Amino acid sequence: MNRATDLFKRAKTKYQLRDYQGAIADLTEAIGLKPDDAIAYYNRGNAKDDLGEYQGAIDDYTKAIDLKPDYEEAYYNSGIAKSHLGDYQGAIDDFTMAINLKRENAVAYYNRGNAKSKLDDYQGAIADYTMTIGLNPAHPAAYINRGSAKLELHNHQGAIADYTKAISLKLDDGGGYFGRGLTYLALDQKDKAKADFMRAIELGYRVPQNILDGCK
Repeated sequence: MNRATDLFKRAKTKYQLRDYQGAIADLTEAIGLKPDDAIAYYNRGNAKDDLGEYQGAIDDYTKAIDLKPDYEEAYYNSGIAKSHLGDYQGAIDDFTMAINLKRENAVAYYNRGNAKSKLDDYQGAIADYTMTIGLNPAHPAAYINRGSAKLELHNHQGAIADYTKAISLKLDDGGGYFGRGLTYLALDQKDKAKADFMRAIELGYRVPQNILDGCK
């Protein structure tokens, strides 16, 4: 077994034990011995991402992509790291590349939808959440986020339908109740809104007092 391979395997063990700094040290040494190893850069990027070192992670993912241009996972993880840094357009570009390399990539569509929502592109977000749901119909967060995008566009009935579907998929998630409550409140259906907010609170979801006061 050569030294680079030994370091790579040791880094994998350290990563699994959540010793991210140790994994980074081993991968850095391995890269020094084998600088054309795209997977080593990718794995070091993952360790940096887990430590919150998002720019360092992006740099490693970018190097991995330079070495392996069809590295779908590196594009995807780079998009996640860019989202953490608030670079939503950069994240959208990376998620789009990941989707181009793997069309049936539900999580890439979902996270691209989230990035589009951050940029107030609600129609684009709805399209991506719809793709997510088409690929994974049991994805409550996609229904919740699509409902939120529809609420922003004042499509109240569409929002209610999505929140209700999310609730049916995950009964113990207060997010669906909270979103549906906001929609009922926007329709001035205060009793329904209050009932949903109370259920959300029972499930541990924090509902701001000023929103509760709007139900009076």
